[in-house]
Amino acid sequence: MTEIFDFDAGHPALDFINTVRNKDGQFRDQLRDAADFQRWLQDSGLVSPADLQKLAQHPTFPAVYQQATALRDDFRRTVVGLVHSTEVPAELLQNLNALLWQHPGRRVLMGNQVPLQHTLQHDLQDPSGLLGVLAAQMANLLALDVQGRIKKCEKHTCIRHFLDTSKNKTRRWCNMARCGNQAKAQAFYQRKVQKTAD
Repeated sequence: MTEIFDFDAGHPALDFINTVRNKDGQFRDQLRDAADFQRWLQDSGLVSPADLQKLAQHPTFPAVYQQATALRDDFRRTVVGLVHSTEVPAELLQNLNALLWQHPGRRVLMGNQVPLQHTLQHDLQDPSGLLGVLAAQMANLLALDVQGRIKKCEKHTCIRHFLDTSKNKTRRWCNMARCGNQAKAQAFYQRKVQKTAD
C-alpha cells in the first residue's frame, strides 16, 4: 500500500520525523525502504524532481536512505526532549555540524519580483548531498525561537510533533480533522458515560 505523507507540522524537519507513527501501540515507519524515502523527498518539495530522479538511480542511494532515517531517529529523540527543555544533545549538534560542513548550501534569490524568495541550494552531485538538505532543515528549526512552540499532539495515542505558530501558542493537535476531532469525540463520550454512571 502506498503511504500518504502529511506535511502539516509547520516545518519540514518536523514533517520528516513525523514519518514515524504510532499504530496500535507500535511504532510504524512510513519510510520502509529507499523508494518511500524518494517519494517523501518528492512530496516535500525539498529537492527538484530532476535532481531526485538522477539521485535515486545512483548506487549509493539505498545507503543514504539508511543514513537519513538514522539521522531522523536521532533528531526525533531531540525533538521529544525539546517539548519540555531547550537543551540539544552535543552528539546531535556535532553530527549536524559535520553534515553542514560536508554539504554546505548556497543562498540564492529566486523569482523576478519583490519580495524575492531567499532559498538554500545544495550541490546534489550524489545522494550524500541529501543529508545536507535534511541537516539544513533541522538546523533551521533549531535556530528558530521555538521555546514553547514545539509540541506533541495532545491525543495520547499520537506521537506526531508540530510547530505551534498560533498567536497565543494554543494549538493542541497535529491535525484538527484527524486527532482533534477524535479526541473531542472521545472526551464527549467519556463525559456521557460518566454522567450515566452518576
